[in-house]
Amino acid sequence: MRLVKCCRAFALGTVLLVAACAGPAPVPAGDSPSPSTNPAAAENVSISRLPLPPTAPNLRAGSCKNRTGCLDPGTAGLAEGPGYMKDGAHVLLPVRFAGAPDAPNPAHVYSGDQVIVIKTDATSFSNGDAWKCITCGVPDTFGANRNAEAPQDAGGLIVDHPQAFRDGKRVLLGTNVLDCGPHRIVDDACTAGTAKIYPIAAYRAGGPMRELRLHPDDAHLGFSEPVMAGDVYLDQLPVFCRMRFDAAGDRYVLEEVRYLVDTDPRKQMLSVDPENSTELLRNEPTAVIGELRGFTDDGNSALGIGTMDSGNFDLFTTDLASAASHRWTQNPAYTDPADMSPDGRWVVYMDGRVNDRMNFAGALPGIPPLIDIVNVGAVQFLYNNGNRRFFQPYLANNGGASAVADRQLNACDDPTPGSGSICDPLWNGRADPTWSPDGTRIVYWQAMVEPPACGRGQRTASTCPQSTEPGGRKTRLMMAELTDRRPQVHQGPTSFRSEIPWAVRYEPGLPLPTRPSVRPGAYTLKGRMSGAARVVLAESADGRSIAQIDVTYTNFSDDGVNVIDGTESATSAPYIRHADLRLSGRHSGFRKSSEPSGFVITPPSSRGGRATVTGTLTTVLDGATYTSPGTGE
Repeated sequence: MRLVKCCRAFALGTVLLVAACAGPAPVPAGDSPSPSTNPAAAENVSISRLPLPPTAPNLRAGSCKNRTGCLDPGTAGLAEGPGYMKDGAHVLLPVRFAGAPDAPNPAHVYSGDQVIVIKTDATSFSNGDAWKCITCGVPDTFGANRNAEAPQDAGGLIVDHPQAFRDGKRVLLGTNVLDCGPHRIVDDACTAGTAKIYPIAAYRAGGPMRELRLHPDDAHLGFSEPVMAGDVYLDQLPVFCRMRFDAAGDRYVLEEVRYLVDTDPRKQMLSVDPENSTELLRNEPTAVIGELRGFTDDGNSALGIGTMDSGNFDLFTTDLASAASHRWTQNPAYTDPADMSPDGRWVVYMDGRVNDRMNFAGALPGIPPLIDIVNVGAVQFLYNNGNRRFFQPYLANNGGASAVADRQLNACDDPTPGSGSICDPLWNGRADPTWSPDGTRIVYWQAMVEPPACGRGQRTASTCPQSTEPGGRKTRLMMAELTDRRPQVHQGPTSFRSEIPWAVRYEPGLPLPTRPSVRPGAYTLKGRMSGAARVVLAESADGRSIAQIDVTYTNFSDDGVNVIDGTESATSAPYIRHADLRLSGRHSGFRKSSEPSGFVITPPSSRGGRATVTGTLTTVLDGATYTSPGTGE
């Protein structure tokens, strides 16, 4: 099979290259470090499509004639992953098979949500395919965890984010572990008859576990536990624990459970000055994890998401011993799925800066994350358009957090919408990208936009594209080879102790920890270089949280180059935002909400519904205008 490739050289520190290949250049998000902090001048990237099963003609039983299954032709064909095997020659991928014949036909096992393993070196398994299904037909002997919300014909097995153990014989998939006993999963001897799928038991009744991440020591586990109000995410608590196989119960159990939440009020990004109860302090980032995205390869730090500038969701690594956090990215686009390179010097992440969708909320530099105290949850209804994400893969290094330093991994010469090129803006990256064990390749997947996110009334996709992928499928798996890099050799982490001094240990019967916040009242936050912000916090009716914040800026500057004046306010759900801000200094602009009602996001009333957006929020920066998306845009 011939792989289609596109090579491109990227110059670090060159914004114009990204702008020319992939849409609008990043806008300033604060004072950026010098490009001299970045180690490389340029490198070449070669991108190819990895082989996948053929596409089902439709979803009807029997429409697939391939003996080893067909993919769902829609955007459900691939799911959240992929994951590299430790041998570097195979990739794990969650898929949805469709069109299989009904039982008792042997091929009927190729249906629903499954995990396949794919060869990346253009060779084949003994079945003649470049892939094999490792979960198809495995009996549910031990009561594997299943997704009750998955369609009946999808099987319901929880298989997201498959991750291989170092022994090559086990795979974490969703909240289950597939075990091939003495066999590697890529061996012919690992079959549906020899493989077993064991569930991971929740550590507490009703304790949801989402997006599990295997710690590099193969003994510990991290995940996010959502804190919900109906169908609205209020918070996500990062959890760290030890995973142990319980042979008597034929399951994995979680022990030594800890929440990666620092409850010391003095260590929060905003705290009250102990010497003056009317003033706020802005502290160095600590325990900034939010939604857990994984671990560094040495196992000593966690990767997560947080905000240091208002509306800017960026990546941080947090030392598990000290809780000190290091910021890796800085851009007003929404940043989320990510993976650290084996040497700990690079991060690959999905980011929306190729589309200016979120610039209305975060493009004005110099604003501290004050209204984010109550408004941060609104992002869940903004950065996507239904099932469409506006992501493309980016690389950043630890020389400094800067939009200039970061670069688009799949930039190319043909960003024409609908072209099907590797940088086609109508083919959007999904979760998650992943590094090869030697640090020379990155695998990620994309999904093509489909109705209702395209067509009439859609300003970013006024017409729906036609897929040029095999069988017209709307998903594809991509591999980026960093051809200038030499393979890295890592021995893996040493044993890791579960004791994390700053984390909160889980105790049965006790309530979940809460992140400390400033108490209701009126405060002053002094700019580090000039001016001040007057901050008024009002609590919710039940007295359990902050429900509204009002801020007045006067000649406020933290960085000495961006100066903010004006007012802004926000409430918790429904999220209401008023803004009348002015920017001067190195950059000029403003942010204003439509009045008198402001910019309002009302969460959906039922699961799967769509949030309602009324009003607008507009940011103008150095002459460029960015306006909030409306309902269903």
